[in-house]
Amino acid sequence: MQNVNTQSPPQSSSYRNEPPPESSGQTPREGEPAEQFKFAVNRLAELKEYALYFVTAKLDGIKLSLRNAVIYAGLGIIGALAGGAVIAVAAALLVIGAAHGIGAALGGHAWLGDLIIGVLVLAVVGIGAVMAVKWLTKSFHQQLVNKYQSRQQEQRRTYGHDVQERANEQRASERPIN
Repeated sequence: MQNVNTQSPPQSSSYRNEPPPESSGQTPREGEPAEQFKFAVNRLAELKEYALYFVTAKLDGIKLSLRNAVIYAGLGIIGALAGGAVIAVAAALLVIGAAHGIGAALGGHAWLGDLIIGVLVLAVVGIGAVMAVKWLTKSFHQQLVNKYQSRQQEQRRTYGHDVQERANEQRASERPIN
């Protein structure tokens, strides 16, 4: 019977993470610089592969995050549309029901109920829109006034005067003296 070697085959030192064996003062063996060069090239290729692996994993993580964000945004939009549709249908049913109720109370004249409720809804929406625009305009104006008053206070604190005071001084110096 033949004796089988179960140990791993011997490896050249150029493929292990060890320095080459020390020479005993003799000239280096032929091919050793070439082996060292092959080792260095192999290690650089390995390092390049690991760096690409890392970058690819990071990019895939970013892509996955973006994909999930798009999916959740789409689900949110669909939910908002569905919720808006439910509210719109409920509001329509309420308005139609009120119109039919008023039409029945006016002797079965459904068209009159529709007309009264339509005019009433449009009037409420119009008045609400006018009030909202006035409120927003007033709010925006107040924000601007507060912003510039704050800047003028900061100017007085920093420079001892503000732009308004300087403008008043300038106007006073330009007035003709009678």
